[in-house]
Amino acid sequence: LKSPTVIIVAIGILFTAFYQSLHSSPFDHHRHPGQLLWDLIVTLTPAALLYALDDWLNPPMFLVSKALRPRTFTAKSELLIKLLGMDQPGGGIIGSVTSAGKKSLSTLSGASLLKKSGTDAPAGLGNNDYSCFQNSILQGLASLQPLPDYLEAARVDDAEAEAASKEGSASTLQQLIAQLISNDNNGKTLWTPGKLKSLHSWEQQDAQEYYSKLLDEVEKEVVRATKGQVKPAGLESALPKDDTESQHSDDSGYQSVSTASKAGSDAKMVKNPLEGMTAQRVACVQCGFSEGLSLQPFNCITLNLGVGTMQHDLYELLDSYTQLESIEQVECNKCTLLKAKKLLTMLLDRMSEQPETKLAEPRARLEAIERALEEDDFDEKTLKEKCKVTAQVRSSSTKTKQVVVARPPRSLAVHVNRSVFDVNTGNMWKNLAAVRFPRTLDLGPWCLGSADQSAIFRKHTLIDAEKEDLTPDKETWVFDPKSSMISGDQYPSKISGPIYELRAVVTHQGQHENGHYICYRKHSARTAKTQDKSDSATPEEDSKSFDDEKTLVETAESEVDGDKWWRMSDEHVWDVTEENVLAQGGVFMLFYDCVDPHSVLSSSLESGD
Repeated sequence: LKSPTVIIVAIGILFTAFYQSLHSSPFDHHRHPGQLLWDLIVTLTPAALLYALDDWLNPPMFLVSKALRPRTFTAKSELLIKLLGMDQPGGGIIGSVTSAGKKSLSTLSGASLLKKSGTDAPAGLGNNDYSCFQNSILQGLASLQPLPDYLEAARVDDAEAEAASKEGSASTLQQLIAQLISNDNNGKTLWTPGKLKSLHSWEQQDAQEYYSKLLDEVEKEVVRATKGQVKPAGLESALPKDDTESQHSDDSGYQSVSTASKAGSDAKMVKNPLEGMTAQRVACVQCGFSEGLSLQPFNCITLNLGVGTMQHDLYELLDSYTQLESIEQVECNKCTLLKAKKLLTMLLDRMSEQPETKLAEPRARLEAIERALEEDDFDEKTLKEKCKVTAQVRSSSTKTKQVVVARPPRSLAVHVNRSVFDVNTGNMWKNLAAVRFPRTLDLGPWCLGSADQSAIFRKHTLIDAEKEDLTPDKETWVFDPKSSMISGDQYPSKISGPIYELRAVVTHQGQHENGHYICYRKHSARTAKTQDKSDSATPEEDSKSFDDEKTLVETAESEVDGDKWWRMSDEHVWDVTEENVLAQGGVFMLFYDCVDPHSVLSSSLESGD
């Protein structure tokens, strides 16, 4: 009994016997005793004992300070899963205890031990080749409501092309999502089609890597399918449009889409709901020059965890993602021209008594430099050919870089990067810090234009605020390199919205080298009472009932009651509470749907408009 291996095997045998007995117990359908047992064991087991066993069974390659080791419930639960071997495909030590309990024990976790019976559970995805990273992403995508319409865009009218598109990733994903969200498949186990499995190697992969490969492949197919369906702009492009004009001012940094582009966009074109745009500003601290905003598309926002902190929240990580970053010793063309102008001016002053023939060349260079500065022409070709700037005159300075959200997506995917590189050993390890996230997310504070300059300038007295028009409801842009373009979570936001609602959560249990992915997602299943009413009602009765306000309220309440959270560990599916989902600190990916796309000025909210 002094050997840790014997203790672990004994615990495994007891777990197996208890788990098998629960399946024949009436408590299986009501109280989830397995979940209570797991929570009790994790709570009572000292963290020091678990870490001691882990160090004995898996000697670390480098010493880790005890103060940095988390002692939270989530950390202890994941560590116990690792010690029992439940994060390994073969089940580890538990897998060798008994073949009867192998399958059961490989699905144990701190969230739930038993599968609750019932026909309202959504379909799970089978796993016989270590594909939990795929299953979790596919279930997460199935929770996004705008995605099926986008995948429908891959369909084409041509018969031969349509036959080919049905074999593509977009069409295959569309069919799988339709099966996963269909109530007809409740309680069933589905299998991922081979087309979606072929996007990865036989080695276990990161779930976010699979997500990126899948979205890239789908994007290519949708572009190919819709490429021939865009009508070229004809004479209709010259006709006046009734389209709503851009709410941005002419000098806001945005350019409106041309009339010709709008005419061509009348064809069947659907934007990827997961795609948004980020705006990046790089500006010189010394001269203030910036080339403007460079826009880049994204289908996932990756947030990095800081080392040394064992708990974070999503707002803090978004602040870190959008914070100002200083870059030292970067060449600045405007600073170079200003330096060259100063040197040439000093040179001409000293040569004032020289003949005009000797002053002609420096004067021509000075005129070229002044013209470039006046026209904001800082192109490299201008500096070399027109201004004759040499390498010795080049000037370096500190620049700031900031990336913010320019166009929010309809569905937001967030990736929490838990990989940390150890410079001493060259190894990667997993950051186990807990991350808290909200059910409803207001992305407005991190969107371009949210910075309330009056609040920022009160802290950073960079300009004379009294001379500036800082009216809250007027569109203004922050140009100062030392000031943020957004409010973030630190300052009052100028805008509110868009608003997002949580649809799915992907967690990872285990270590960096191995582990298990689990998806928590919402499944909108109608209750039996609502289903019977909808099946038996005629169109005339439906029209009459919906005219009644009370019926509308009751219908809305029944739909809310049928919208449940489910824990999906491959083919094993159980219902969980929303509190349980929000308590999952080991989050790896988050999926949100936009429920209100409007961005409202804070002054409008205060006035009640």
